[in-house]
Amino acid sequence: MGSGNHIIALETGGGDHILALETGGGNRIIAQEAGGGNGLLALETGDNDHIIALERGGGDRIIALGTDDDDHIIALETGGGDHIIALETGGRDRIIALGTGGRGQGSGNRIIALGTGVDHHIIAMERGSGNRIIALEMGGGDHILALEMGGGDRIIAQEAGGGNGLLALGTGDD
Repeated sequence: MGSGNHIIALETGGGDHILALETGGGNRIIAQEAGGGNGLLALETGDNDHIIALERGGGDRIIALGTDDDDHIIALETGGGDHIIALETGGRDRIIALGTGGRGQGSGNRIIALGTGVDHHIIAMERGSGNRIIALEMGGGDHILALEMGGGDRIIAQEAGGGNGLLALGTGDD
């Protein structure tokens, strides 16, 4: 670890839990994991990053965050079933990835993969049941808002160049 870091790690509940934090200098990391089942939380960051990772509920979960410096990443995952959130970003990106399962919002397998360059704003929200894959790959100066709700299998793949704005909404069944 570097200097000037703030790390708060909270882990409660039953089952097997692994919490691994690796950070550079001047970072602030809050990692919270609660509930049953297997939980894996791995955070790797550069300088001047702010990462908040929250994981609650049952089932197996993997949250992997890899970022450069000057990034802001918020990863929230709640509910049942298997969840994978993988975030890889360059500099000065802002990414909010929300994956929610159980309690009336459904369970099943979810994969949210975000790969982006610089100066991007990405909000990926996935709710509902069934299998979902959201893959976002962008160039420079882009804005992407991807919302997926409902049941069935869905795949949203977006690739754009520079200065583009994309809004993708997928709702309903199948």
